[in-house]
Amino acid sequence: MTEELVTDIDKSLFELAGQFGWFSQTDLGSWDNALERYIMSGIGGTIGGGLFYGIDAIRNPKTKADKNS
Repeated sequence: MTEELVTDIDKSLFELAGQFGWFSQTDLGSWDNALERYIMSGIGGTIGGGLFYGIDAIRNPKTKADKNS
């Protein structure tokens, strides 16, 4: 989700520079469909994070003694 936020902020700054006349393009649609993009990014991160954690836990099982040390 942080990647989406950084991209939106960068696009907003570029749009602001365009309004000052530094660039010819002034509308990049930085916040178009923001809610949907953030929700999809969050869901994907949740599923991906859990999946990779689960795969690592299966490949590298730790006993209770290993966790305490």
